[in-house]
Amino acid sequence: MGAGTLNLAIEQGVTWEYTIAVTGLDLTGASAAMQVRWKPNAPTTLLELSTDPTNGRITLTVTDEDNAQLLLALTAVETAALTWGVAPYDLELTLASGDVVRLLQGNVTIWPEVTR
Repeated sequence: MGAGTLNLAIEQGVTWEYTIAVTGLDLTGASAAMQVRWKPNAPTTLLELSTDPTNGRITLTVTDEDNAQLLLALTAVETAALTWGVAPYDLELTLASGDVVRLLQGNVTIWPEVTR
């Protein structure tokens, strides 16, 4: 299964949520992580979202063994701190078996806030 390409836009200074439906893949017991970096091999991340409880910016809901939903979410305070223009990301799933699947890849664009 190859990764899909999806470019995301985040408006700076507002609450941001994006829902991704996943079908045909059993995500029971899975986890998800997304990282944004200046370039793929950059040593530091610009933004990280995951299902890890210490991060909690991705919520994974499994409706049955073939359907699930990922909710990516950032608060208005978190998006206000995002200042880059365009940077690459990927979103990976770690299945209960330990297999890793790259679900999505693309660019994240930050649209600057004008109204303050």
